[in-house]
Amino acid sequence: MSLWLGAVALGLGFAAMCFGVYLSFRILNVPDLTIDGSFALGGATSATLVALGWGAWPSLLPALLLGAAAETRAIVSYEEAFEQELRAFHQNVTERLRPETDVEDSRRDLRVLTEMARKAF
Repeated sequence: MSLWLGAVALGLGFAAMCFGVYLSFRILNVPDLTIDGSFALGGATSATLVALGWGAWPSLLPALLLGAAAETRAIVSYEEAFEQELRAFHQNVTERLRPETDVEDSRRDLRVLTEMARKAF
């Protein structure tokens, strides 16, 4: 019975995370995966504190606080990433710099992604 309760509790936790990702991507139209990182940071904090001898319940408050801090600190929009790419491209063109990655790197990336997709589906 406790195995089922643990599975249900874990499923509810992941459901909350998935809802946050769905809300961010589909409803708000902002690709923000900070919720994944904040869940992982909170879980790692709680697990570390329990391993150090804290109880499960006392470890939840620091885990909650660190997870919340990660959520407020790491919000970056996709527009910022595109601006950085555009600036780097402009700098490479205007200063005639060699790009950090070449065509062969791109081909290797595509082969890896294709192989990942084949194995996933």
